[in-house]
Amino acid sequence: MEQGYMLNKKMIIPPYSENLMEFPTNERGNRFIERQILQPGLICANGITKCDKTFTCLVINLTADAQIIKKIPELVKTAHSNKEKKMKLHNTWVMLKMLIPFWLGKLTDAQEVKALDSKTGVTKNHLRVITDYCDKIKGEKWYHLTDCGSLNHFVKTKSQKEIEGISLANEQIRISLRELQNLITPHTYSYKQYLKEAPLDFDCCFDMDKTNDYEKLQLDMPLSNLMSSVDDLRMASMKADDLERENLSVCFSLLLRSQLIASKNTWGKKSNTHK
Repeated sequence: MEQGYMLNKKMIIPPYSENLMEFPTNERGNRFIERQILQPGLICANGITKCDKTFTCLVINLTADAQIIKKIPELVKTAHSNKEKKMKLHNTWVMLKMLIPFWLGKLTDAQEVKALDSKTGVTKNHLRVITDYCDKIKGEKWYHLTDCGSLNHFVKTKSQKEIEGISLANEQIRISLRELQNLITPHTYSYKQYLKEAPLDFDCCFDMDKTNDYEKLQLDMPLSNLMSSVDDLRMASMKADDLERENLSVCFSLLLRSQLIASKNTWGKKSNTHK
């Protein structure tokens, strides 16, 4: 009995007395203790206590017998704690209100893959197709992911084992050359007289590190004039103040001058042959 009494003496309240008792808890911070009846004749007084693994409470025994505490007093969060909780909830709601439009915008962008970009004039779905098209080409070094690139390469597809990509590239280059010829005249315009509509609609790219077969191109204009026009358009794009350089749809990877000269000679020989 003596050993048992020693184990529990801190939880025993003598008759007609009051003691500060220590109880275990998982709460942290300041808590309010309301007046409550723990058991018949045993009352817990009002008070504010600081919780850190344990908390103290004033317990009053109103009976003529010693009482063993069998129940831990209930704790109530203080008004400051409730206010802090409300502030956290408010801050969370504010963050959600800020993030909801952001994610809705992302979702809208994902759904509207065919929407035209106001700067480049190229659809996002078109860019994705171009990227996929270029990724399928193995062993090539691409400076720009565009429809036009190396003119003599092979692309593996599911329907056919090997097909030449030259027809697609040539058609795109013909379209681009016609647009370039209609929009830019080297001797009339310069970068100071910049045609704003040219970079929005013109899309042409030449691969620098691939030997291109120009005899299959059937160009409508000599390559020397093309080079001059490309230089003018490139300078116009660099000097334009109203368009950002990274958003321009004009992407040029210029051919080596030696290739242009050789191609021009080939063009001249071909013209003489036809004559």
